[in-house]
Amino acid sequence: MNSLKNRCDKDYIFRGISTFNENDKVSFLKGPFVNLIAKIDKMSSEERVWVLLEIMGRETRVEVSSKEFLIIA
Repeated sequence: MNSLKNRCDKDYIFRGISTFNENDKVSFLKGPFVNLIAKIDKMSSEERVWVLLEIMGRETRVEVSSKEFLIIA
């Protein structure tokens, strides 16, 4: 159930991996980046996504699980 909730946007509309788009802003729900905001850079696979995070004043490209974040914009 939590996995389904994690795939909903801020309006609680279900967003599967295929509906993610480059440049969508996301907020992390768990893991080492919890509560950070990132921008989707590229889809790696059905379960992995490259995002751009600002860490210590620099934009960093990181590959993460698509189950760890929520679309916010």
